[in-house]
Amino acid sequence: MPCLSLEDAVLVLCLHAAKHLWTRLIWLADIAETLRSQSQTQAIDYALVFARARGLGIARILGVSFWLVKNVLHADLAKPAEEMIASDSQVPALGSEFAERLARGAAYGFESTEYSRLILKLRERRGDRWRYLWRLVWTPGMGEIAAVRLPEALFPLYRIVRIGRLLRKLY
Repeated sequence: MPCLSLEDAVLVLCLHAAKHLWTRLIWLADIAETLRSQSQTQAIDYALVFARARGLGIARILGVSFWLVKNVLHADLAKPAEEMIASDSQVPALGSEFAERLARGAAYGFESTEYSRLILKLRERRGDRWRYLWRLVWTPGMGEIAAVRLPEALFPLYRIVRIGRLLRKLY
């Protein structure tokens, strides 16, 4: 049956957990188990994982995920995973923040300012932060659709509604 390689599974699990800001312990357990379950015949190629993460601009997300697995679940990590944590000075501070929020059971709304602020902190490349901000400003969400009912043909006007709602939040 076709399935993801261990390397791609690690990336996908870390991205999924990060999208939800690591608010459920099961997502950390899934990452830990994937890292632990490698066998002698199928070891994780950490060099490939890190190369793909750097190429995608998600190395910090991987580092925070590994930090949380190590410090929340007290799981043993392979030396390359430890090195990934150490490669970004932001990782321990972000990991601590997310661990504290996980312990409190903090939840986030995808449209909240706090969620957006944390997602921006997870992006290590300036271009990725700008793209995220651009999408944040211009992409209508459920809030805009709930605020104003427009016929489907006028859907592009929701961008104007989006800008109006953002300006109202700021002032």
